[in-house]
Amino acid sequence: MTTRLRLIRGGYYCVIFGRMSNTSGPRNSTSTQVDRTVITWCVAYAIVTIAIIVNNVAAIAAFAKSRLLRKFGNYFLVNLAVADLMVGAIALPMYIHLIYISPITDSSSTRPKPFQTVHIAFDVFSGMASVFTLTVISLERVYAIFCPLRYRSLSKATYFVILAEVWILAGALTGTWLLTLFNIIHHDVFAFCLAVLSFTSLMVMIAGYVALWLKIKLWSRNQQRIAGEKDRNVAVAIAIITAVFLLTWTPFHIMNILVNFKASMFDGFPYEIIYLAKFLHYSNSIVNPVIYCYKISEFRRAVKNLVSRKKKRRETRV
Repeated sequence: MTTRLRLIRGGYYCVIFGRMSNTSGPRNSTSTQVDRTVITWCVAYAIVTIAIIVNNVAAIAAFAKSRLLRKFGNYFLVNLAVADLMVGAIALPMYIHLIYISPITDSSSTRPKPFQTVHIAFDVFSGMASVFTLTVISLERVYAIFCPLRYRSLSKATYFVILAEVWILAGALTGTWLLTLFNIIHHDVFAFCLAVLSFTSLMVMIAGYVALWLKIKLWSRNQQRIAGEKDRNVAVAIAIITAVFLLTWTPFHIMNILVNFKASMFDGFPYEIIYLAKFLHYSNSIVNPVIYCYKISEFRRAVKNLVSRKKKRRETRV
């Protein structure tokens, strides 16, 4: 585990694996101490994995078993839960395996191994699908509150088209990264696409919630306050989700962008900070269902009904 691994320029995986050239690890420590550090991080990641799976499975079940899905806008929240579930059920367990067992590359090649390639592809795909879904949710809330009549007339097909576009865009970005592995396109193309899409998503979310905040302020002075209470609660919940997203994803995105454009900045960089940035990034997939329960009363009731049904079934079996 103490092997110094080379920095692979231009790859999303440079930061994902938390291993970069000349990173300042415990050089004078014994291998046992290093193993303990890695095991500690693996345990922390494993706890996050379990929490992600439990929370998002509960969220999907709550939406599926209740009337919440009668509101087409909630399809986006389900899609967010699916993307987060993919992070916890696929990408994160693979990451734990990689940081504990596998080196990042062969000593003779800068190309990742097949298992590492699959992990990176899933990580990029699920992670960016979550980012794009959050962006769409912010736009959907703005449209719902500022143009309520047009919003209510949107067809079910419109939502499915938007959801398909989210996954297609995430897949296209993943495909762009895969093409860089075979030198079909230059790695700077992926780096540029990642930076532009991440920054654009961030700006759209911020602009959307500034607009929502201003509208909510107007509601507080207007007779429509009661009528818009549900919309306001949903808007506040999603605004909190976005704020948490910014706190948890920003370090990881900054490191990814910098490592693609200025790799030398990470010479001697502590690998613990890289693990922490990745830990925060994965932890974001836990919090969304918790915020739903806290701010959206309908979702909270759906979860309670789901739990009570399971308890009744167990009692009848006994």
